[in-house]
Amino acid sequence: MATRPIRDANLDAPSVTTGGWNRRIRRFNRAVLNPLMLRVADRVRGTYPAVVHHVGRRSGRAYRTPVVARPIAGGFVIPLPYGVDTDWCRNARAAGHFSITRAGETTEVGDLEVIGAAEALPLVDERARRSWQRLGIERFLRVRAHVQDEHRPEPPSGWG
Repeated sequence: MATRPIRDANLDAPSVTTGGWNRRIRRFNRAVLNPLMLRVADRVRGTYPAVVHHVGRRSGRAYRTPVVARPIAGGFVIPLPYGVDTDWCRNARAAGHFSITRAGETTEVGDLEVIGAAEALPLVDERARRSWQRLGIERFLRVRAHVQDEHRPEPPSGWG
């Protein structure tokens, strides 16, 4: 399943600069915060964190990445504070699908579409809307939940 094209070419660019502070924050999140959130995700039944299960586009390895994911009608909206250039987002878009575990429930998703704040914010609750506006998040990934059928391959082994 292919990803949907990005409607606005500007949405494909990183959301934030790739300067020094951003690199340091991303490095800290990858080394410290993400492993902590992955441990918490299995125990917490709230809205944060959700876990994206994706496969490396070159390595074929299974990965788990903590994200914020808000349920919407038929799927989820995931804010992309670092833009579309993160490894997990590039892997998911290359595959065209992934699974997401949120509040103890795993859902296979596809029909990935990068959307702007004007389209994403009305889809979520007021609390998320205010938080994401305050943080200046401009890009979001909207995904649709899929029902598993005999024509769709099972996720690779190792997906948790």
